Amino acid sequence: MIHGLLAPAADALAERRIGFAIAIAVLVIWTGFILASRAGAKGTLTSWDMAALRFGVSFVALLPAAAGGALRGVAFGRVAALAVTAGYGFALLAYAAFELAPAAHGAVLLPGALPFVTALLAFVWLGEPISRQRGLSLGLIALGILLLAGIGFFNSPGAWRGDILFFLATSSWAAFTILVKLWKLTALQATTSVALGCA
Repeated sequence: MIHGLLAPAADALAERRIGFAIAIAVLVIWTGFILASRAGAKGTLTSWDMAALRFGVSFVALLPAAAGGALRGVAFGRVAALAVTAGYGFALLAYAAFELAPAAHGAVLLPGALPFVTALLAFVWLGEPISRQRGLSLGLIALGILLLAGIGFFNSPGAWRGDILFFLATSSWAAFTILVKLWKLTALQATTSVALGCA
């Protein structure tokens, strides 16, 4: 009986650990993307070169999933829309932005603006209300963005052009997020759509 009572607590603890591990993995991936993108933009690679590397590798990695039927039942138009938003829209705009603005700007604007644009699009496209709790959360995120940005954020001449591209890139990713939810696609379907559509 005691074992039966402890099992749910152990399951909850295991789920929490998995959640923290995934959160850390996302943080590492985002940080790697920002640093690699800025390094590529300041080197000899163009935005198109970096996109070709990104989607060429993902195409090879997800080709077995596509061959196994991961996209069965997903209309071509939806694959194209996901490729345009999460693929070309996000990647090319972000890579171009890193040519014009420091990595610190991308680190603040790419993940920072995403909750705002996603909440707005969810309200417009899906009719999801912005609850008091969500509004409070967005306010705390905005405060965090301001604290991260600081006064030095505005000391990079001409970086505003890259900042606009960062915002457009984030908006493109938010549109992708809403489309995935609207069409009720699995993570594998969405990822395979982007990989194959862009390649």
